[in-house]
Amino acid sequence: MSWRNNSRHQSDIDTDNSFSEIEFETNGRALTIEFDYENSDVESNLSNYASTARKIYFNLTFPTREDYSGNERIKYEIEEIIRILNDEFINLSNIEVTFRLERKHLGQLACALPFRKIHNRGATFKYYVEGQFQDSVRMNSQWFEQLEDEDSSENYIYYYESDCESDEDIAYEYTTDDDSD
Repeated sequence: MSWRNNSRHQSDIDTDNSFSEIEFETNGRALTIEFDYENSDVESNLSNYASTARKIYFNLTFPTREDYSGNERIKYEIEEIIRILNDEFINLSNIEVTFRLERKHLGQLACALPFRKIHNRGATFKYYVEGQFQDSVRMNSQWFEQLEDEDSSENYIYYYESDCESDEDIAYEYTTDDDSD
């Protein structure tokens, strides 16, 4: 499945100034960021679009492997992107953030939390799990806290990368109230 809007004409896309993770549509003044989980360089090229971009579509697909070691790095890189957006992109009218996950993992969803610091209060967040749409929320709402509450009420225990003391796989534990030995 492709993130790109295939209905656009190639002539509407500024390919002279496009980078591997960034695509700019000149007619709609829309900047699409296909964030590379493994090796992103978005921060180094983002400023080139500050004066012309009016809309930003930020897309991140998490890898299918069960390695969550990159979550802290991703959050840091997103914080840097937010800093650039807040400092340089003064005419933004719309920001849409979309995450695609292999399974629901709060540590990965938490990578979207830095977007709450964006000056554009109309930012939205959508996420998909296993290709299925899950939710679309205003970024500055309490969406993450609600997910945490849902998971804790289901006795789902999760660990963030920063909670782990070693480089071993992050542990997951499912419990029920009626466990008896």
